[in-house]
Amino acid sequence: MTVHQRPFAPADAVRLDLSRPAVPPSAVKLTAADDPSRLGAHLDGASPEVRQAAVERSRRVPEPGEVREAWHTLPATIRDRIGEEALLHAFFVIAADTEGRELVLDAADRCEDVASAALTQSMVLAEEALPDLFGTAEAEAPWARGGGAGLVAVQPTAPEVVLGPDGLPGLDAIATAWDRLTPAAQREIGVQAAALAFYGWVAGDDDHAPADRWFTEEAVSRGVRGEDRARPRLDEAAERLLPELFGASGEKPAWAETTTTAPATVTTGPEV
Repeated sequence: MTVHQRPFAPADAVRLDLSRPAVPPSAVKLTAADDPSRLGAHLDGASPEVRQAAVERSRRVPEPGEVREAWHTLPATIRDRIGEEALLHAFFVIAADTEGRELVLDAADRCEDVASAALTQSMVLAEEALPDLFGTAEAEAPWARGGGAGLVAVQPTAPEVVLGPDGLPGLDAIATAWDRLTPAAQREIGVQAAALAFYGWVAGDDDHAPADRWFTEEAVSRGVRGEDRARPRLDEAAERLLPELFGASGEKPAWAETTTTAPATVTTGPEV
């Protein structure tokens, strides 16, 4: 296993808001389920304390959604630089090693060299820009040492969701939840919503009579594929970023508890 060297954080690095109450390290100790053979050869011979720390740190690894949120805290110029390097890596890896589209040895080697350099550069840029996510040469990241419960800025306590006469949140409630999102979160949902609407509109051209169609069959097919890609992305982003509407981590939202446990008086909002 390669041990990556942590960079020193520059003075202008983005600092994430970790103001949630600190989470104490896990009290769970190594058990029979933590078979030493599953810990990895790099921990062979390590002291029990080091192995236990590795187990606890592993249980605190952030979820992909938290890392995405950290990405959206970055200035656009830094995101572009990291994204360019990530794209270079992805392209040249695929170009160098796609079955049925082989390159001669010299060209394949060049692609692998470019991909490797781009991956390294994207990692360096990301680590320098987000020390609270990656840690620094002097210290582990807060999540790794149990010093914070999350990586993203804490939002104010969500207000009670206003329900419509049918027991569902109305447009006002949805608008209120939307207004509470950060610009980055709004963009993440909005781009996928616009993509879904646009690609669905293109795909819908197939519903018209042949003489009235605007697009080629290829364009319509691309619209269908785009719609199929955008829908799950939109669902995932909306559910993750709007817990007051969708519930948190698969839990029933608070407003649903109201509608299912008591036919009590609800505040009337506009119809959807």
